Amino acid sequence: MTGYARRRWGERRGLGSLARRGPLGLDERDRRKAVLAAAILLFAGIFVLRLASDDPGELISILYVLPIVLIAVEFGAAAGTAAAGVAVAGIAVWDLSSDAEISVVGYVTRAIAFFGVGAVVGALSAGTRKARSIQHQLIESAPDAVVGVDEVGTIVLVNAQAERLFGYDRNELVGEPIEMLVPDSVRPDHPGHVSGFFLNPRTRPINVALGLRGRHWLGHEFPCEISLSVLETGRGTVALAAIRDVTERTRADEELRRAFRRLEATTEIARAIGGETELETVLDAIVERGRALVEANGLVVMLVEGEGLVVAATAGNVEAGIRGMHVPLAGLTASAVRSLEPQRVDELKGLSGVPEARDGASGPSAAIVVPLEFRGSALGVVAAFDRRDGPSFSEEDERLLLAFAASAATAVATARDVAQDRLRRTIEAAEHERKRWARELHDETLQGLGALRVALASALRGDSLESIRAVVSTAVDEIAEEIRSLRSLISELRPAALDELGLAAAIDALSERSANVVGLEMDSQVDVGRGSEEAGRLAPELESTLYRLVQEALTNVAKHARAERVRIRVSEGEGYVDVEVSDDGVGFDPEAATGGFGLLGMRERVAMAGGTIEINSMPGQGATVLARLPTGDPQGTPPLSVEEPSLERVANEL
Repeated sequence: MTGYARRRWGERRGLGSLARRGPLGLDERDRRKAVLAAAILLFAGIFVLRLASDDPGELISILYVLPIVLIAVEFGAAAGTAAAGVAVAGIAVWDLSSDAEISVVGYVTRAIAFFGVGAVVGALSAGTRKARSIQHQLIESAPDAVVGVDEVGTIVLVNAQAERLFGYDRNELVGEPIEMLVPDSVRPDHPGHVSGFFLNPRTRPINVALGLRGRHWLGHEFPCEISLSVLETGRGTVALAAIRDVTERTRADEELRRAFRRLEATTEIARAIGGETELETVLDAIVERGRALVEANGLVVMLVEGEGLVVAATAGNVEAGIRGMHVPLAGLTASAVRSLEPQRVDELKGLSGVPEARDGASGPSAAIVVPLEFRGSALGVVAAFDRRDGPSFSEEDERLLLAFAASAATAVATARDVAQDRLRRTIEAAEHERKRWARELHDETLQGLGALRVALASALRGDSLESIRAVVSTAVDEIAEEIRSLRSLISELRPAALDELGLAAAIDALSERSANVVGLEMDSQVDVGRGSEEAGRLAPELESTLYRLVQEALTNVAKHARAERVRIRVSEGEGYVDVEVSDDGVGFDPEAATGGFGLLGMRERVAMAGGTIEINSMPGQGATVLARLPTGDPQGTPPLSVEEPSLERVANEL
C-alpha cells in the first residue's frame, strides 16, 4: 500500500474505529463475537460429550460452568444467568433423551450453582471491566501519545494520540518492537535503554538534553519529550511512555535564540567600538567580529567612493592586496546598495560586484552581501565569503549579518563625522594661528620696518653727517629689536631647544620667557624620557605635543588669568606622561563658550595623541590643566632633515 493510499485508508476509518478498540489493539465487537462463539461451542461439546458418555452421576454437566463463566466475564451478570439457564435447559433435554433420572434436588442444586456462578462472576467482572474502562479512557483521553512496552521491548499498548503522532494504526504497532518508533541512528542502542529502565522501574522524565526524537511512519523525525511511568498488569510490568511533540516549542525556542544572537551581535559591536572614533580601528573591529559571527572564511568591508566602492578592511582568508582596491558598483554590491536589501548566493562564478582573486587563485563560491545602511542610504557593504562548514550560508546567517551591519553602519558614520569635525576644527585652529601671526607681523614687524624706512629716508635728505649717524644708530637698534621679535615668533612655531636639548630644556626656556614677559613666578619641574634608547628623550611627535600643550596653557594664563604664580609639572610613568599646569588667577568656567581656540587646540592635540585632558577651574579659584598622554613605543629622535631646518636657526641667521 502506498503512503497516500494508506493515509486515505486511515482517514476513511476515522476515529470511530478507534473508539471501539482498546489500548491493546483488540476490536471489542470482534472479541465479543469470539467469546460468544467459544461459549456456544463449549455448550454443544459438553452436550455431545454427555450423549456419548455413560455418566450416571451427571458429573459431566458440571462442565457447563465453563461457558457460563466465559459469558459472565465478557457480557456481565445478566448474560451469565442467561447462560446458566441454557445449561439447566441442556440438562433437562438430556434427561428427556436418556434413561437417566435426576431428582428435583439435583436440578435445584445444579440450577443454584449455575445461576450463582453466572451472577457472581458477572458482577465481579463488571467491576473489573469498569476499572479497565476507566483506565482505558484515561489512557485514550491523555493529551500526550502513550505507548506501553513490556520487558522485552515489545509494544503492548497504544492510545489514539500515539496513532496520530506516529502515523501508525495501533494494530500495526501492538506486538512490534518499540525501536520502530525511534530514529535509525539510535536503534542499535535503544534495547539497552529499555533493559536499563526495567532494572529500576520508576516514574521519571527522560533527560531533554539528550535531544530526543521520534520517527513518523513516513520517515521524517520530530523532536519530542518523554516521561516514563510503570503500569502493573496481570501479564507483568509495562513501561508507559508519555510522548509529546515539541516541534512548535523547539521552533519558538530556536527563533528566540536567533533573536538573542542578533541582539548579542548588535550589543557586541556597540561594546567593541562604541567609544572608538578612529575609522580604521572601527573597520578592523567590524571585519573581525562580523567574520566570527557568521563563521565565514573571509569578510570584506567596502565603502562607497564616487561611482564605485573601495575595499576598506578585510579579515580571514582574503588576499591582503585587495585592501584599497576599487570595485565597480555592479551585480551583488549594486543590488545591496540600491535596494538596501541583503543578497545571498551559493554560486559566485560569473557574478560581478565582488573582489576577484588574483594570480589565478581560486575565488570564493558563496557569499552574503549586506548594506551598511545609515539613515536611509548605504555607506557601503559587508561581504562574507564561504562559511567554514559550508560553503553556503543560511537564512539565519543573513539575518545575523544584517543586524550586525546596522550597528556597524552607525559606528562607521560616527567615525566619519568625528574625523570630519576634527579636520574642520584643525583647519579653524590653523586659520586662527595664521591670522594671529599675520596680525603680529603687521602690527609689530611691518609697522617697525615702516617707521625705520621713514627715518632712513629723512636722514638721506639731510646734509648733516652727524644726524645721519644718529638715525643709522637708531635704525640698527630697531632692526635688532625686530629680529628679536621675529625670533620669538618663529620660536613659537618650532623652538630650537626642543630639537637640540630636549623637552625639559625647551619647557624651562618657555617658562623663563613667560616669566620675564608677563612677570610671573614660575615653579617648573620636568622629569621625562627615562625609558628611551637616547637618554632624556621621548618620541619627537610626543615632545612637540607636550611642549605645545604647556605653551598654550601659559599663553592662556598670560592673556586671561591675571595670576601671580604658575606651577608646571611634567612626569613620565609606565607607558604615559602626565602634565599639570596650574595658576592662582581669577579662574573661569570651562563649560562656557569662548571665542578663542586655546582650549579647543589643547583638547585636539591631546585627542590626536591618544590621551585624555581635564580642565578644572571656577571663577576666583584659579585653573588647573591635567593631561595624560601615552608614550607608545618611542623610536628616538631622528636627525633633522635638510629639507626641514629649524626655524630658530633661520631667525639666528637674521
